[in-house]
Amino acid sequence: MPEDGIFAAIKAAIRFIAQNQKSGGGFESVSSASAEPFSGGTIYLTNFFTANILICLNSIADIGRQFEWNFPGLKQVCHDAADFLLKQRSSRWSFNYWARESFETKTLPYPDDLDDTSLALAALYGFDPALVGGSGLASFVKILTCLEAHSGGPYRTWLVEPGFPDEWRDVDLVVNSNIGYFLSLLGVRLPELRAWIERFISEGRFDSVYYPGTLQVAYALARFYGRGKRARDVVRAIVAEREGRISNPFETALAVSSFVELGFADNVALCDLRVLVKTACKNNWKPHAFCTDPAKNGKRYYAGSAALTAAFAMEALAKYYSARQSIRSSDKNIFEHDVLDATKKIAQTRCDGLPQDLKRIVLRQIRLITDREIVMLPYAIKQALGRRGENLLPQFLESLALANLYGWMAYTIYDDFLDGAGDPVSLSAANYFLRELTLLYAMNGGSSLRFYRDLVNLADDADIWEQLHCRITPEQVNSICPTDLSHRAISNLADRSLAHALPAISILLTCGFPEDGPEINQVLSFFRHYLVARQLHDDARDWREDLLHGRLNSVNARLLRRYPISLPHRMSDVRKEIPDLEKLFWRSEIIAVAADIRSYLALARMALVSIDIFENQEPLMALLDRLERGVQEVLDERALACGFLARYEGNKNEEAR
Repeated sequence: MPEDGIFAAIKAAIRFIAQNQKSGGGFESVSSASAEPFSGGTIYLTNFFTANILICLNSIADIGRQFEWNFPGLKQVCHDAADFLLKQRSSRWSFNYWARESFETKTLPYPDDLDDTSLALAALYGFDPALVGGSGLASFVKILTCLEAHSGGPYRTWLVEPGFPDEWRDVDLVVNSNIGYFLSLLGVRLPELRAWIERFISEGRFDSVYYPGTLQVAYALARFYGRGKRARDVVRAIVAEREGRISNPFETALAVSSFVELGFADNVALCDLRVLVKTACKNNWKPHAFCTDPAKNGKRYYAGSAALTAAFAMEALAKYYSARQSIRSSDKNIFEHDVLDATKKIAQTRCDGLPQDLKRIVLRQIRLITDREIVMLPYAIKQALGRRGENLLPQFLESLALANLYGWMAYTIYDDFLDGAGDPVSLSAANYFLRELTLLYAMNGGSSLRFYRDLVNLADDADIWEQLHCRITPEQVNSICPTDLSHRAISNLADRSLAHALPAISILLTCGFPEDGPEINQVLSFFRHYLVARQLHDDARDWREDLLHGRLNSVNARLLRRYPISLPHRMSDVRKEIPDLEKLFWRSEIIAVAADIRSYLALARMALVSIDIFENQEPLMALLDRLERGVQEVLDERALACGFLARYEGNKNEEAR
């Protein structure tokens, strides 16, 4: 999502929010008898909605300063909202749902509560910490102490005296998350409160007395809990809640912000971002159910606000943009690190004892390697494991990086030979690399060696299948081309290079995970989907060259199958059809191929999310991001190619006339 689109959307939404702010700085809400569809009736003035809107605007302002965005009017809206909230505090720095001067404070009185108090203080502190000061913080600590359900949390919701009925003594998941959120702004950690919240998450209990849905609960959890060890469970709950139905912009914003806070910004769908940007451009903000309102005649009511919807949506866009910039920076650090140079130097040093001619050919092959991903994989897996990977020795990671370098060079040389384009002189270098690779995994021993043997055997079997089924002889065109790629063919795309996952498997085995455990199977599943997507991408680049050399790949086989003209019998005649095949490729087939690649990338992302042992997924998500950008580059090429073809054919038609 381009920066200028996000900036323009936020700018437009801020204007909308400013237009909906009351003269005193507060924001109104609307009460509906149903959560969906939301049909507003009674209008209320509450501290709750003003606090939530100011929290969102504080976040937008902070991110705006980071990227030097200028939002006219934002500071004034925040200042007026903060001034409104300051006037609402009690003498002990507690806050009520209702604005003090509202009609409802007399007709529908509530006690002050920790939900509104925590959010109001978080909003004020986020705008200017001096507004709360030492006295405000001290008063909040006293309130917490009085409302402890257990020492260190959780806490009861309502600020009531001992004689109140038990229904005023509830302990709510979202209220406690909001308490934790405010304390986290102060740098205060409450292990007991986090442990209590984690029990709710582990049991799948995403419910609240005061918030009507899973997305509302998940948003509050994510804001406090962040990238905790149960973050993935919250993500799964969000995905399950949204599955099979179209989310409105409010729910979309809650989901996007939650994904970012939980460390899953890469799982945000571009279509969700487009919904938020499009709604902002059309200024089409509607209220949706965020919390419950006072019941009427025993019937539950829900509160929403168009200004709050806009605020949540713009907070989501700003957070997403900030997170993506951080991930790209991390991606750059990972793949521009000097590990490749260091690994190549080790490989070069190990050549010192080789005979002169072999040494010369081996060194030439080493110099040709430029793809940093080949050697970065062990380090990416270590980062993904987080604390579990802290004890991995540097020498062990170096050996795995070297093994992947050897494997890649051997694979490349052998693959050239299988394609009929190999240099016989380099074959001895490939044999050397394979011997060194085998030695490295033999030194690891045990299960690592078994996986090495199995995956290399799998690659050899895939190569045999390809030679038998994906080669076109000069007289064989009609008999082989117009067939669908079988399941075996798709599987083959991963099997040929699945040994790329060996460093990950070796690291997991070293960390104590069993060879037949789910963790290794999950990692292999991730690599299978990723490698299929990568091979499809390569095939889209190479389809023409492969076809001219009598090699079927996943893309040119589809082209030949969909070619509208009867294929000639001789391969030499197929070359004459290349211009028409190129038109077919750029006009239609590349779109289908891109969709397939993105489908496998989505499967890879889902597989990665399911790997519970990975605390930090960004290094591996970066692999998928690079490939996603490659897909977009191909589609951009398509636009240029189609434009060229249209102009070319237009000129030909003009000449014919």
